[in-house]
Amino acid sequence: MKKYLIVLLFIFAIVWAPQIYSQERPAVHTTYPENGLSGSIIITPNDSTCEIGTDGGYFRYDVLISNNYSHLANGYIWGKVHSVETGQEWGPLLLTSLTLGPYETLLIEDADLYVPYCISEGSYLFVVSIGCYPIIVDSDTAEFFKDGESEIDCPPNLLVDENTNIPPGSVESSCNGGSIDDSGIIPMAFNINKIYPNPFNASVKIDFSLFQPNEVRVKIINLAGEVIETLENNYMDAGEHELIWKASSKSSGIYFIELEVSGKKEIRKISLIK
Repeated sequence: MKKYLIVLLFIFAIVWAPQIYSQERPAVHTTYPENGLSGSIIITPNDSTCEIGTDGGYFRYDVLISNNYSHLANGYIWGKVHSVETGQEWGPLLLTSLTLGPYETLLIEDADLYVPYCISEGSYLFVVSIGCYPIIVDSDTAEFFKDGESEIDCPPNLLVDENTNIPPGSVESSCNGGSIDDSGIIPMAFNINKIYPNPFNASVKIDFSLFQPNEVRVKIINLAGEVIETLENNYMDAGEHELIWKASSKSSGIYFIELEVSGKKEIRKISLIK
């Protein structure tokens, strides 16, 4: 039954979600990911109208989270609310610890966000992220709408206080991954977030996150196993990073990007098409 629900969620996110969010609503101008298009986390509203009444209420949704790696992953899931009209943001919301086994997929059904009655009328984005809080590995968004103008100003942090699972000040970001041995869980060193476009024509971008400062080596390898270019071989700070491989002088074909941190490697295939 669970596998059936997961398949339905993927179909909904890919096929039906774009139709729902194409209704005539205020334009959204943010850098947040598009609805239902993330890789490791997908949120799907339970109600396609996504409207909260004047008296407030609950925005309910399902969450699908995937660990795409062969090691245990420990981290957090949290949300925030972004006002499309004013740009105001509230967060972190519903901060919760999370553990997934190798290649495990977790379906959380009927999760809910409380939207207070005093929130102003307008369009809002609910952004849900996973990672080593506050470092984001992947995010997804859903849009909802609050009806009715409020005559009462919201007390400070009301939306946050009403949606608190773990107080953010109490969080120790000891996120881990890797294999378990006598010393416990080996810290996860990095995560490749996105490689795009792929296939590509002239250049390709590699987005990745470091969970702690470390030496980073990024190589481009051809089908013969030869290193044809080294994009990075330096010490880098923790956080999100972006590299670009400019391949205009290279021949069309299959190449591999190898990212190595702390002796651990991840290799992704890319296609150069001219």
